Amino acid sequence: MTATVYKKWTEVYSSLVSPISSTRFMEKGQLTPEEFVEAGDKLVARCPTWKWYGAQEGKENVHKLLPKDKRYLVMTGARCEKRASDLMHDEGGEEDVGDGWTNTYIDHKATTDEAPNMENPEGDEAKPEEDDDNVPIMGEDGDGDGFVVDEEDPAAVTTDGIVNCRKYDIHLLYDNYEYTPRVYMQGYNENGQPLSNEEMYEDIYTDYKEKTATIEAHPYTGASMVSIHPCRHAETMKRMIDKLKEAHESREQQKGTASSSTAAFGVSADMALFLFLKFISSVIPTIDYDYTTTVNLS
Repeated sequence: MTATVYKKWTEVYSSLVSPISSTRFMEKGQLTPEEFVEAGDKLVARCPTWKWYGAQEGKENVHKLLPKDKRYLVMTGARCEKRASDLMHDEGGEEDVGDGWTNTYIDHKATTDEAPNMENPEGDEAKPEEDDDNVPIMGEDGDGDGFVVDEEDPAAVTTDGIVNCRKYDIHLLYDNYEYTPRVYMQGYNENGQPLSNEEMYEDIYTDYKEKTATIEAHPYTGASMVSIHPCRHAETMKRMIDKLKEAHESREQQKGTASSSTAAFGVSADMALFLFLKFISSVIPTIDYDYTTTVNLS
């Protein structure tokens, strides 16, 4: 099915069929519209770089089940220092992470196989620890600027010591057909000018170009952006949840905890966007996403 036909089909389907109303997050990796809003509120609360946006005039019927002032989330100015082809020449390489996805730069970001520690109490401030079980803290170098300059890559810095890199605006929307988040990205060059479609494709691994990642019009702004097709998002989210459960059960067994305690395991749906961004960052690692937090037990 072509992208155009698929888009038309999903639009018709979404107009005729009501979205899911009961939670399927643990079972299928899907979200209700209410859970998407809860997850967005948690992302904004934990990461102030993310903000809610409402529907523009004439677009009120897009995602009409969401609150008028909370239709989609945006992070502006995410740094993109290297091209996708550059990453493939660095240490790491590629690895099949399942569900039709390939991790293109293993050493650059944590893969979906690394299950975060989820035992911090709900509501506590995120306290990064030097522990492989934690969700990775993206791009922090300890000096507060949130960005690490690779000292071995002089091309990334000008003679004045200024980082010379592209930036992306990242938009997270709710997909009415797949019942998952969907990401749209718009890139800008070092001078703040929008990147062409061809230039944005330079930041995407070759296997994804015009397949998983395509150029599509943003449902609200109409701007041409890179969009990651959501048809496998729920499956991948479910796989990540299963990985978290396995890690939790392994820790419980090591501590000698009774097996009955593992039956209560759960990842609350309001943490969905943190898992989603962890997934996106592992398969498209050229952009420094912000989702600094830990994943907690529900």
